Amino acid sequence: GILRSAPRLAFRRPSCIFALPGGIRPMALTNEKFILALYGSQARGDADELSDIDILSIGNEPRSLSAYDGNVATSVSHYNWVEFRAMHQYGSLFLWHLKTQASPVEYNSTGLAEYTRLMETLPEYKRSSKDIEAFRHSLKDVRQALDSDDAGLEFELSSLATTVRHSCILGCYLARKPEFGRYSSVRAFCEIAGLPSEIADEFQHLYQFRMMVERNKEAPSRCGLDAYADYCLAWSEEIVEEVAKCYEQ
Repeated sequence: GILRSAPRLAFRRPSCIFALPGGIRPMALTNEKFILALYGSQARGDADELSDIDILSIGNEPRSLSAYDGNVATSVSHYNWVEFRAMHQYGSLFLWHLKTQASPVEYNSTGLAEYTRLMETLPEYKRSSKDIEAFRHSLKDVRQALDSDDAGLEFELSSLATTVRHSCILGCYLARKPEFGRYSSVRAFCEIAGLPSEIADEFQHLYQFRMMVERNKEAPSRCGLDAYADYCLAWSEEIVEEVAKCYEQ
């Protein structure tokens, strides 16, 4: 089955822009099991100027790191244990991301034990077909918007960037070569599917539209947005259909 040969969970020491006093550490005993883990680009060590500090918080109440670089935005994804176990049941790709790249940084013994158990028993992802249909539907919506006279091109390009990134993450997973980086997942899947490397290069520009919409960044400079949107939609459709082929195999 997919990724059944994945290695046992190994906790990684974070190589990131902030330092936790004493490094990775258990917290004082408490009745509530909890864990904080660093994931994303800071955990992988490939953070850039667009990167947040991504923190997973599992427990009854959201928690935050006791020490971090306050000049960098922190994004906390909080789940209680019931929610996290529900994600485990269908083999959530987010949990696969955590299993392959996350680093627990603050926890108590019961929280670490439960997290470890869930990561080591993570099943195959069960929602690939639904995701592929959602990707196709998203691209269809973009096509309809582009065919209308009042499309917000920047928003549609942002939507394409989101669809492409998540499609490529799924494609890499299905090909048993998991990759979750913002750009690296697209480049890796283009290599897997034999798609032109120019697509991965172009995606880095396309992603700027997502940053513009989500973080109010400056709009990318690009002449002829209509033609550019049609061009990006065409190779986005190629990517989604290649992901579908990986699933069918």
